[in-house]
Amino acid sequence: MAGPIQKLALKNSRFLVGSSRKKAAAQVSLGFLCREEDYPTSEDLRRAFAFAYKLQPLPDGRDWRIDLPEATASRARSPIARNVARPSTIQGMPR
Repeated sequence: MAGPIQKLALKNSRFLVGSSRKKAAAQVSLGFLCREEDYPTSEDLRRAFAFAYKLQPLPDGRDWRIDLPEATASRARSPIARNVARPSTIQGMPR
């Protein structure tokens, strides 16, 4: 089964192919009223909808590789521990 990144890449690819088809249909429909400059190029769309991801280890409030006074480190660890304990969701992603 495809993971979320592969699914997003597939949807992105389908969108780009679909936009090319819709542009061609608009050119036929509009005839001489169609202006090429009214439409983004395929490369513009590809750049606008490109995405990248980087895998990183999950932060852990106990993992510190810097030398700080304990009180300062403790204040910094607390928000990390709360954020790691709380599940996160990606909002606004189409299904």
